[in-house]
Amino acid sequence: MSFGLSRNGFKRKRYADVFSESERRAKEMFGEDINTAAWTPVGIILRIHSFTVAQLWQETENSYNSGFVHKSEGKTLSGVAMNQLVRRRPAEFASGVLNFTGDEGTEIPEGSLFSNDDGVTYRLAERVVISEDTTDGTVVALEAGALSNSPANTVTEIDTPVAGLDEVTNLQAIAGGRDEETDGELRDRYDRSLTSGGSPTTNGIRAAVLSVEGVRTATVIDNTTNESVNGRPPKSFETYVLGGESEDIAREIFRRRAAGIEAHGDELVEIEDDSGNIVPIKFSRAEEVQLDIEVDITVNNEYPSNGHELVRSAIIEYIGGTDEDGNIYTGLQTGQDVVYSRLISIVHRVPGVASVDSLTLNGESGNISIDAIQVAQTNYEQVVVS
Repeated sequence: MSFGLSRNGFKRKRYADVFSESERRAKEMFGEDINTAAWTPVGIILRIHSFTVAQLWQETENSYNSGFVHKSEGKTLSGVAMNQLVRRRPAEFASGVLNFTGDEGTEIPEGSLFSNDDGVTYRLAERVVISEDTTDGTVVALEAGALSNSPANTVTEIDTPVAGLDEVTNLQAIAGGRDEETDGELRDRYDRSLTSGGSPTTNGIRAAVLSVEGVRTATVIDNTTNESVNGRPPKSFETYVLGGESEDIAREIFRRRAAGIEAHGDELVEIEDDSGNIVPIKFSRAEEVQLDIEVDITVNNEYPSNGHELVRSAIIEYIGGTDEDGNIYTGLQTGQDVVYSRLISIVHRVPGVASVDSLTLNGESGNISIDAIQVAQTNYEQVVVS
């Protein structure tokens, strides 16, 4: 058997291969009757040697695999993906709104800190003055990641004392925090980017927009005719996006669009090019199709105490939206239908679910059709499990 690098790739020697070869050579040198059992001095030496050599073969294989997106991992994968200008998404910070109660006129300085019972701390992004006993202010988590999300009414600790401030809470979940993009997520996005090749195609523009922090789904529809189609001017394209900051989205569209082709849409962002010229870039927000879901299940003894929460989270993760803990799931992409049988299967995956007796989407049992410019969404308040 051929080991090492060949036209068929790289094949490493495993421990069993190395030991077999070492044992064969030992018998060639010392005779066929030499004892190589695990408890003998020769056997111990052979096994130590074989283990060390097998590790070297493993590291050599890892080095070979580091040049391939679907075999490399971690920082090595990040470097390989950058060859296609695909950057790993960093961890993102959760943000939301706190409601302050206290004496009218009380000023809460920008940078004031508040936290939940788990020790997750949030910084006030703007100066707030309490009006008529209560007012709101935007906060951002100090640390990025999914753990920076907080369910409603959990951020109640005042870490920066302010005279006249009595209470604080978040009436809605603080959301948007997510962990650094995993290797699997990066590989999937890399594969989508291969269709772009750096060119101003619809796939290329979509791949660029999907790389923007906070963007959960995107689609690009072009009009290649010399007439207006569905409100799109001749020779133009329209990008529909869910999530992300408008300026960041516009910059990626500008970077990938072809010169002379109009970027059409409802939102306008002016981008300055290298020559100092102002280029109007437009795009539209994807229409969200909100789904109210009711599911009735029969359970057995394996069903956990938090089973209803697990069912609800599984549904939200499939469709997309905000869970009670503030985690935002990407879910289905723009234009993807909600498949009824798929939802039934997902609910059945929760331990202890014996049967799904009924499941309705906006009061109906069956698939939900989603147009090309739409995206299905739901949240923890819209999913009722019983």
